[in-house]
Amino acid sequence: MKFYINGKKVTKKAVTEKAGAERLGRMLEEAKQTHAEDPNEQISFMVPGGILTIEI
Repeated sequence: MKFYINGKKVTKKAVTEKAGAERLGRMLEEAKQTHAEDPNEQISFMVPGGILTIEI
């Protein structure tokens, strides 16, 4: 998985610090489910500091 905040690549650790471990877990589950339904859909979430985009 790759993580981007406002288009800039970041580490999972940085995302965990911004969003929190519990919320990140929920976002990853939702991202996996969304990807299974439609692999071409962009997966994005609002987090403190901008928009988090997840590539699976």
